[in-house]
Amino acid sequence: MKLRSILAGAVLVALPSVAQAYNDDFLDPATTANAYHSTFHYELTRTLLRAAGFTADEAERIAVTCEATDWMLFVPGKKLPAAYFVGETGIKVSVANTSRKDAKMAPFWHFPRRGATDSAGKLTYPAPAAPEVKSNTCDYFTTQNQCQANGPELSVIDAWAIYGKASAITNAGMATPTVKVNGVAISASRLPGSIYALGVFLHSLGDSYSHEPCMQSDQFNYHPEQLGSQDPAHSDDYPHCASENVHGNARAAEEVAAAEFDGGRPDLAENQETVEWTKAAARAVYAAARNYLAQKGWKRTEMWSASYREEFIDAWADLETAADRAQVAKAAYGTTHR
Repeated sequence: MKLRSILAGAVLVALPSVAQAYNDDFLDPATTANAYHSTFHYELTRTLLRAAGFTADEAERIAVTCEATDWMLFVPGKKLPAAYFVGETGIKVSVANTSRKDAKMAPFWHFPRRGATDSAGKLTYPAPAAPEVKSNTCDYFTTQNQCQANGPELSVIDAWAIYGKASAITNAGMATPTVKVNGVAISASRLPGSIYALGVFLHSLGDSYSHEPCMQSDQFNYHPEQLGSQDPAHSDDYPHCASENVHGNARAAEEVAAAEFDGGRPDLAENQETVEWTKAAARAVYAAARNYLAQKGWKRTEMWSASYREEFIDAWADLETAADRAQVAKAAYGTTHR
């Protein structure tokens, strides 16, 4: 199917907005397992993985894990309830130790700084076509919260997920994630370098782009209001980093346009559109997927030509509703374009 035909179908079919592109809002998975989720982290990531040469089962498991990285609950002083994401094929994945509402976990897993290359220097990350972008996002932090001696957080994560270094996360002072698939825990010894670790990494990689404008404008790396009473002073100090500005909060079909095409809050001075970061993030996910296959020695044939992939990513990111993005990614999933 030609790309323009897929895009035409997305425009002609009116669907309810059941997904949020780059939006991380949580609804109880016990009753609404596939409700508000990121069309980038699940549908697009799954499609790009398949195009990169992963099998359908691998792509599904990785993409479900990628989305599930957002779903860990954080309730101060209380036992954490089970939180998981269920994919279209019924695979259920829960990921712990990656809460986006925990003051220590959120900056590490969801606002990681990114180097110009990965930890091994084998992958050069694409930069957004946006002004004053840094190749190494640690360079934004010149007066506060500077990167640790072991480098950008994303380099720590890729050392664990791509290159299988089991101690990389604990050496950085963080708890290593745990993963359950359909209620069964993945052995801690098998997790580093696994496809599930790759799913966690791809989530953090995508977030390193979606949150970069916040780092650029404010030298800050988390949504201040998400931490609630733990850090109330920051809620008004960094308005460009508020989740409603980065992701939007309309809960409606116009959500993507509100968040990525006008910055979510046009009342803020010098507010930034972020669609160029979305495009760069998609290219980074694809490149990281291919790099993972190379490190594993898995010889897989790409299903898409480079020209089709570039055209698809640009066209997908330019879609202005989450429903259209979900539909276009699903339509392209598993297709061959060489």
